[in-house]
Formats: sequence, structure tokens, C-alpha cells
Amino acid sequence: MKETTDTVVPVTNPDAEVVPELTIEMVKQRYRSVNDQLQKHHEVPIPISQLFLYPVRGIPGIEVSSVELGNHGIRHDRIFLVVSADDKTPLTNGNFPKITTLTQRIVNHGDRMVLIISS
Repeated sequence: MKETTDTVVPVTNPDAEVVPELTIEMVKQRYRSVNDQLQKHHEVPIPISQLFLYPVRGIPGIEVSSVELGNHGIRHDRIFLVVSADDKTPLTNGNFPKITTLTQRIVNHGDRMVLIISS
């Protein structure tokens, strides 16, 4: 098996501004500095009085005491959508007001979430 090595070839551009060489440590330090400033200026405690989870869009939510955060926000929130059996049109409060009369609840079943919808 042939071994390869990475080679860095400097690129020169006579019209470019001379930029000082950056080290990884300099970039890390700059990142830490900016990150620290953002945290100091943008952290504002917000009181939360109620939490609701909406597994199915359009159906009234479920009041919960806590939520799990995933890579894309609150886990199990708005992950389902009711559609018409005929043409697969999404059913919403605007075109199907009865959707707001349904209720939903979540039951943990081992490692699975079971969603129960009733009218």
C-alpha cells in the first residue's frame, strides 16, 4: 500500500492584501472571545409557566411538565400531519375545523411512544 502525505502549496496573488498567518490557537482564542461576548449579552432568563407538545399538527396540544430537546428542536413536536384520504391535502383548522375537537395524548410504551387520538 502506497503511503501519501499532505503537501501545502502557498498560493500567491499579487493583487491580494497581505494577511498575517493565523495559527489554530489564534482562531480558537478568537472564537472563545466572541462566544464569551455573545453569552454575556444574549442570555436572558425567561420564565416558563406552561409547556405544550403538539405531536400532530392542528390538534390541540398536550400540556407537559418537561420536554426533550433533539437536533431539530423539541422531540415529538409536530412530527405528524393529518391529510385527506382522497387527495392527501393537509387537514388544518382552516379547511377542516373539526380537527380542533380531537384530543391527543402520548403513552410511553417501553422504548416507543404511542400516540392516541380520540374525539
